[in-house]
Amino acid sequence: SERLASSCPFLYAWDGMKFVYVTDILGAAPIGELAPDGTTISPHPEEYVRLPESLGDQDGDYVFQLTDELREVDYFDQLRLVAVDHPATEEVYSNEIYSSAPGRAVLFTVGEKHFPVAATDEQGHDVLALVREADGRYPADFRHQRILGLADLHSLTLDLGAFPTSAHISLWLKGWVFWTDSNASRALESNKTHSMVPPYLQVLDAEGRWVTIIPDMGLPSGTNRSMRVDLTGKFLSADHRVRIVTNLCAFWDQVFITFDDRPVAPTVELPLAGSDLHYRGFSRPASDPLHLRPDWFEYEKVLADAPWNPMAGRYTRYGSVAELLKREDDRLVVMAAGDELTVRFSAKSLPPLKAGWKRTFFLYTAGYAKDGEPNTASSKTVDPMPFRAMSNYPPSRHDRYPDSPSRRLYLEHYQTRPAHLLIPPLSPPVQ
Repeated sequence: SERLASSCPFLYAWDGMKFVYVTDILGAAPIGELAPDGTTISPHPEEYVRLPESLGDQDGDYVFQLTDELREVDYFDQLRLVAVDHPATEEVYSNEIYSSAPGRAVLFTVGEKHFPVAATDEQGHDVLALVREADGRYPADFRHQRILGLADLHSLTLDLGAFPTSAHISLWLKGWVFWTDSNASRALESNKTHSMVPPYLQVLDAEGRWVTIIPDMGLPSGTNRSMRVDLTGKFLSADHRVRIVTNLCAFWDQVFITFDDRPVAPTVELPLAGSDLHYRGFSRPASDPLHLRPDWFEYEKVLADAPWNPMAGRYTRYGSVAELLKREDDRLVVMAAGDELTVRFSAKSLPPLKAGWKRTFFLYTAGYAKDGEPNTASSKTVDPMPFRAMSNYPPSRHDRYPDSPSRRLYLEHYQTRPAHLLIPPLSPPVQ
């Protein structure tokens, strides 16, 4: 079965009437995940998550639910709600990218969007209509392999049109990925007839040959995320076609270029007004059997029975955890399968918008996610705890967990909840 079992925590937002599923988060910060070469993937714990325009307040607060609904443990270090005020003629995006070197989390303003003049897949099919609008339709005429998250090698070729080769140009792509996992990497490690090919980007040289200029372009870091690829100075001829090649199950919803995007800082940060960690359970998932769209979840529909148990170890005690979420300081909110974290941010002090301006909200998250797959490192236990200064996960013997009176107090006061079995064992206890 390819039912989603491990991925990332989920984010739901209050839209004024109900909580709606936004996306999965911490997608760039998996810990202990095996790569096909036998190493573990380095996590990148910081990201800005773009929030829907339908965001509504509840008694003067913006309210979010962060849930652990898969076979994993989630670690949150900081949560912040920020907004960027900008002219209504512009959009603001986060570079929500998963790659080997994503850099710092950055926001960008985008003025005029320019769409490709042509788009084809690896079979020569015209897919321009599928990548012009963010409408949940994707070029997906590729064959899935038996290894989870892999497909036959496929490509998307985009003709970006005419512009000066010296122009500042950014390629923006919105989409999602059917993730691989440590089990897939273990299968690839032992089966040399298959390999994992992350997306790479090619351009045409003066002789009309495809040349790889970005060997690791990256992927969207979650469901329906936007990512940025800097193409400034990358073209080798006046032919501005680019080709994106991969054998991962990457689905591109919208593609455009811009010549005027620029980094922008948040205009305002909303204060954290309250938080509550508690048990909720698991939303009923809905899956496309063909895996041509991401799994989605309805907040109101909760499963009667838990699908899996939490990992062994100690979790953060239930109740208010606001003190732990205000700073990135390695005092983590540790969530078990079935847990929910409610956070409220006060909107009462938001300044009025200028005429002709709009406000775009982003949730800044810093944290980690560790799945319970058998080939993920330390996948049966909460420990070892991740921390910012570790070289990778699991921490090496040279990495020292930060020790201070405040951290010892954190462990004594907050990390006190033992794992509770949600599914009783089938065998009777040994007398």
